[in-house]
Amino acid sequence: MEWTIEEALETYEVFKWRVAEDPAFRALAIANPEAAVKELSGLNLPDQVELRVQEGDTGELELSILVVSPMAEQVYKEAELLEAARRAVSATAVRP
Repeated sequence: MEWTIEEALETYEVFKWRVAEDPAFRALAIANPEAAVKELSGLNLPDQVELRVQEGDTGELELSILVVSPMAEQVYKEAELLEAARRAVSATAVRP
C-alpha cells in the first residue's frame, strides 16, 4: 500500500500530538522514527525516504525528511514539506 497526501498529513498531525503527549512515543520517534511512523500508520516509509527526528537544547523536536532520488539527495525541513503537501492538495482540488 502506498501513501496518499491525506494519509501523510494525517499521520504528521498525529505524530506531533503523540510526541508532545506520550514520553515513550517521543523516545521511539527520536530513536527510530521509521518505527514510530509505522506504529501510527501501519505503513512503512518508501525506500527513498529517510526520516530524521532530533531534539534541540530547548526540547523542541526538529523533523527532517531525506528524499533520495537518482538525481540527488535533498533534506526537506518540516515547513517545506507542509507547503509542498498543501500545494499538491490544492492542485488536486482544482483539477477538472
